Amino acid sequence: MRLNRAMKELLGQFQIDPERAPPLAVELRRLLEPGILCLDGCWLLASRLSAGDSGAREQLPDRTGYEAFVNHIHVADAIGGAGDCSPRAALGQAMALGLALEALVAAHGSFQIVVAVDMESPTDCNVRFYKLRSGEVWIEDDLEGYTHEGILVIETPELNRAPGHVH
Repeated sequence: MRLNRAMKELLGQFQIDPERAPPLAVELRRLLEPGILCLDGCWLLASRLSAGDSGAREQLPDRTGYEAFVNHIHVADAIGGAGDCSPRAALGQAMALGLALEALVAAHGSFQIVVAVDMESPTDCNVRFYKLRSGEVWIEDDLEGYTHEGILVIETPELNRAPGHVH
């Protein structure tokens, strides 16, 4: 797990341990329940495809960018009016979602899960994931370059690969 100074400050301010996130909200759990699919070499959340959020693969420069676009969840929007959307709750749910995604994708290779928080509007937390591929970069290695966002990156190790669809 890697994070920039801004994310360290937010986690400290809201007393959130990134390794021990709160229970995942029902609304976010529902997004993960259909699992992930591999389509045209891209790993995508099945719930995002059924919601029509996938866009066109040809509109993005590579598979990594397409995955990062499709597999992008704004926590407050996903929870809606159903839950607490304070900055602390939003960040806690973003961390919980990041850890849940880590568990979901781990069997399918090396992935990055990115948790990002807008420093100007800390309730604006989003989480996305994509497969790591040679020659395709979505987030820079130097996380300190992201000065207006708190950034945390979870990387899954290369494990036994499982084809197709997973729950």
